[in-house]
Amino acid sequence: MKAVQFTIDEELLHRIDNHPATKKRGRSAFLREAAIEFLRRTRAKDIRDAYRAGYGKFPPSADEFFVAPEAQAWPDK
Repeated sequence: MKAVQFTIDEELLHRIDNHPATKKRGRSAFLREAAIEFLRRTRAKDIRDAYRAGYGKFPPSADEFFVAPEAQAWPDK
């Protein structure tokens, strides 16, 4: 791992340091996990936005997502 230095607001640092996860695993682990979660969420949002843009530009045809009627019913015992 590589050590990095950055500036953080004192109130935010206080909130981070008082969080139970920080007390359990340490500040560096807490911030690593927060960064990983942020990147995961923004990646997921980017993918959703790309789908919206794609389907907005090229809407699906009426039969593109056809589901057979028998698949929509509850099966008999």
